[in-house]
Order: sequence, then structure tokens, then C-alpha cells
Amino acid sequence: MVQFNTRANEILLKLVYYGPGLSGKTTNLQQLHALCGEAQRGEMFSVNTQEDRTLFFDLLPINLGYIYGNAIHLQVYTVPGQIQYDASRRVVLGGADGVVFVADSAEAKMQDNVDSLSNLYHNLNANRLNIKQIPLVLQFNKRDLPDALAVGVMNRRLNFRNAPFFEAIASQGIGVAETFRAITRETVDYTFKKFNLDKKVKDFDAMLALIDSNLSQALREVGTAAAPGTAPEQPPAVILRHAGVTIDDLQPDGRAETQDLLEDALKSSMETARLYSELRSAKEELEQRNQEMGQLYAQLERSHQETQKTRRYLESLLHNLGDGLASFGADGRILTWNAAAEAIFALPRAEALGQPFSRLMVDGGLALLPDLLTKVGAGEIVRIPDGEVLRRGEPFQADLTFAPVRGAEDRVIAVSVLMRTHTQEPTPAKD
Repeated sequence: MVQFNTRANEILLKLVYYGPGLSGKTTNLQQLHALCGEAQRGEMFSVNTQEDRTLFFDLLPINLGYIYGNAIHLQVYTVPGQIQYDASRRVVLGGADGVVFVADSAEAKMQDNVDSLSNLYHNLNANRLNIKQIPLVLQFNKRDLPDALAVGVMNRRLNFRNAPFFEAIASQGIGVAETFRAITRETVDYTFKKFNLDKKVKDFDAMLALIDSNLSQALREVGTAAAPGTAPEQPPAVILRHAGVTIDDLQPDGRAETQDLLEDALKSSMETARLYSELRSAKEELEQRNQEMGQLYAQLERSHQETQKTRRYLESLLHNLGDGLASFGADGRILTWNAAAEAIFALPRAEALGQPFSRLMVDGGLALLPDLLTKVGAGEIVRIPDGEVLRRGEPFQADLTFAPVRGAEDRVIAVSVLMRTHTQEPTPAKD
């Protein structure tokens, strides 16, 4: 059954490839894995018997990306076609949201197709799923066989509900992508309408078209199918095996049934594969986040270095300005003092910083200072030509310009003073 993760806006859908043995179910998944880009696909998982030759199921997680704010993830399974693994098929089919029935086109295999379709009906029913309602797509595979039945004949015998169907030669990649795109579209359409999610999408048909377009692009841009006459390259798979385990080992009292044991083992393996896939995705996402953080840190470091360069440049520019420049805060104490100010007042920077600026003004200037500060605090620039200031206790004249220094929210946080004398200043004092 479809799984919703509302916190992460994720929708997880389960697709199952069903059909008789050797009809090409696993080949479809192998081709899909080869055609999907690494960003869209996950690892393949296989659960093998203790004989290590019969495939119970393949799990191929595929990511469709974000569709209108929802991340849609697909888990694609195959089931074993052999008759003796009916319990496995029923377990894997549980909670399916869509089914692809892969039929063998050989004339001699028609009865196997019919029997497998009947088996699909019973196993869906055992999982409380309705074969007449669940999204279903038929694939008539192995169309290159010399005894392949006509498509019309196969459609009349197998397509009891007029479901979408496709001709395929899965070993050559023909019809694989088309089948997969169709079952994905059918499943998303059915799921969204079943849970009234289509009402939350402004243009639902456009969303379906976008999904189809995303799949087409993902399957087209990466890789090609195997050449005609060659088997598809089998991708590496994570193998989960059940070997050397008996009922007596697990249930000493002997009350366990073989079928129950098999179902428990399969469910456990499927959950292990699902969690492994989620863990791998989380690891990749974390690695990507770490990489992004590293890039942001490098960018921040470059920005910091540029800021330091700019700061040093401005400090040098102001310190070596031809006119004297100082600033003082709300408490009246000097905050900055450049080289020209040192020369004008014969006062080293180390001695000037922290001293009240009022000590540098004669009595007349002190009387003007409160009114001056009020105007500057209101944002005005106040100029005092031929103002009187003190150099080592001796008065002299200088042109003074008081201006506001603004900080956050354009508030006045300090007062700058530009000082220019009419006479040659002495050599700057040494610290």
C-alpha cells in the first residue's frame, strides 16, 4: 500500500512485475537499472534460496524527484515465476500499488501465461487487492521469437480488462521504458484520485505529463540497452541469502510451518532491503550536505578574506588621509585617530584613544559642543571654520567638520571629526 511521509512530503509507491517463469521480469529490471541515471536509481537487491539459483525478488528503488512539492519514490519488485514459490509471490505482492504482467509470447507458453494470470488474481485477493481495480499494464515480451503469437490473440486471451499493453523484446531493451512509464503513470493517477490528492493539484493532467516527461528524460539520457542478440549486462546487486536454516533451528518445539517460516523470512528480507536503501539514500544526502557545507565554508572564508582586505585598505586609506580624522562615541571618548591627527595635535594615537575629545577644544568650543552634538545626532553635518583646538595645551585654529557615523537601522552611533589646519603641521609623534 502507498506510504505517505507528510513531514518530508514523500510518497512511496510499490510496483510489482508478475508473470510466468523466464518471461523476462528480471530482465526488465536489469534494463531499467541500466537506463536510469544514478540520481534516479538505487541499488538492486536480490533474495536467493539456499541453492543460490532462484531469485525471490528484486528491489530497485527509483526516485522521480519532486512533483509539485511531493517527492515520489518507486520501489520496483519482481517475483519468482516457478510454481513452487507461490508463497513468495504472495508475500512480495502484498501492498502493491501497481502491477506489470509480463507474458511470454511463445505459443507453447500461452497456458503458462493464463495460469500465472489466474495465480495473480488469487494472490492479489489473498492480499485484499482487486485485480479489476489495481493499476495494471501488460507486456507481451519476446516478440522476436519465431513462434510468437499474434498480439491480437494474446490480447484476447490475457487482457480481460482492456488494460494498456506493450510489445517488448526486453533482452534488447525494446518496450521496457514504455511499459514502465505506463505503469508509473497509471499508478500515480489511481493513487492520487483514490486519496483525493488530485484535488490539491491545480492541473493534475499537467502533473501526470510532467512525471511522464521526467521518466522519458531519465531513461533517455543515460545509457543504452543491450545490443540485439546479447543479454543485458547484469548490474551489481546486494544479495540477501537464506542458507542452511531449518525450522528446527528457529523453532525448537517444531510448531512452525514451512510456509510461515518462508513468509517471515521474506518479509524480514524485504524490510532489510528497504531500510538499507533508505540508509544509503540518507548517507548520500548527508554526504551531499557535507559537500555543500564545505563549499559554503570555503565561500565564507573567501568572503572573510575579501572583507579583511577591504578593511585593511580602508583603514590604511583613512589613517594616511592628508587631513586629520577622528571619531568619538556617545560618551565623548575618542575611538579612531589617524596619522594626520597625530601630527596636528602632536598626540600619538595610543595616547589619544579613549580620551575625551572635549579636552582638545578650548572653552569657546566646549560651549558649542552640546548643541553641535544634538545637531549631528539628528543627522546634520556641522562645519566650524577656524575653530579653536588645543595642541599640548596651546590653542590654534583648524577647520572642523562634524558628521554622523551610522550603524544598523541607520542609527547614529558615533561622530566623525575632519580637521584641517592652515599652517604646516609638525612631524607626527612617535608611539
